[in-house]
Amino acid sequence: MSELHSPVQFIALDDLVQTNVDLGMLAYPAALPDLALQRVSAMIELGVSALAVKTLGEKRALHVVGKGVRGVVVLGLAEGCRVAVKLLRTDASVKSMEREATMHSSANSVGVGPRLFNWSRMITVMEYVEGSSLGQLIATKPGKQLRSMFEDCLNQAYALDSHGLDHGQLSNASDHVIVSITGAAYIIDFSHSSALRKPSNVTSLISYLLNVVAKNKPKDPQLLSLLKLYKQLYSRDLFDEVKSRALNLLGEEPIY
Repeated sequence: MSELHSPVQFIALDDLVQTNVDLGMLAYPAALPDLALQRVSAMIELGVSALAVKTLGEKRALHVVGKGVRGVVVLGLAEGCRVAVKLLRTDASVKSMEREATMHSSANSVGVGPRLFNWSRMITVMEYVEGSSLGQLIATKPGKQLRSMFEDCLNQAYALDSHGLDHGQLSNASDHVIVSITGAAYIIDFSHSSALRKPSNVTSLISYLLNVVAKNKPKDPQLLSLLKLYKQLYSRDLFDEVKSRALNLLGEEPIY
């Protein structure tokens, strides 16, 4: 869900199959034509009305906004909104995206993650967030300019902890948080999430941020002690203390 760096044209799904647009990414990496057409029909059933197309020289191809080990994401339209359409890779280690969608929906119930519109076994349709990854922002801006965004991320991590849902990948959050062009943070990709294991969203995210943003600063022993206690109790008061001390380190403010 990165920024759009070049113009795109949205073509209705009903018309797309009649064009010369390469649809291979709908069945990536096998690029099976029959499977691509099946997925066009499935997207229509899920409420997707159009997909974005980019012109590359003399070729036209679908606009890909993300690619991972389990899925590929293309840009589309649904209910008049731009959406990210995630399709299961043909070589994915899992056979269905239903579990991921269930975890995503659960996160939405506590205000976390892009809005999930609809899903099937092979496809999920969610709100498209135009912006930059957390890793990109950290690499280009000092921590003190990102303090409010860090706080937003930590509040969302606490919401997941309180809900009993572990994201599973926030210990390396570089590509698992997208910050929109308006500055809003979105935790994304619930493919490794679980409601069965003990949640560690706050501790994982703080560990990542301290290692990346505050790696050259002295460690705060009290913060480490508070984190250990928080992992046992998950209380709001402890979270507020942990958050305050972590933000002091990340924002380059003195700790008293």
